[in-house]
Amino acid sequence: MDSLSQAIVINLRHNDFLKDVTFVIEDLEIVANRSLLAASCPYFEKMLFGSTNEANEKRIELRSTCKEAFQNVIAFINKDKRFKLFGSLLY
Repeated sequence: MDSLSQAIVINLRHNDFLKDVTFVIEDLEIVANRSLLAASCPYFEKMLFGSTNEANEKRIELRSTCKEAFQNVIAFINKDKRFKLFGSLLY
């Protein structure tokens, strides 16, 4: 990936003003960039840009998802090297 492409992806990952979807899981809210999620994962592509109710929502409640697992998925997509596993941090 060239340096311009890398800079764009970094901006999508880390600039809060580019984050346009909020996932609500239990008592946790995770704000993310829907384009980055969709480009990173077919599941998010279908959820956020397909013929789903979620495609038109800015806040998406995930009722049957473990918040720790979802945090790990988002951290992986964002290339955050910290992963939580059963309450402890792995590096």
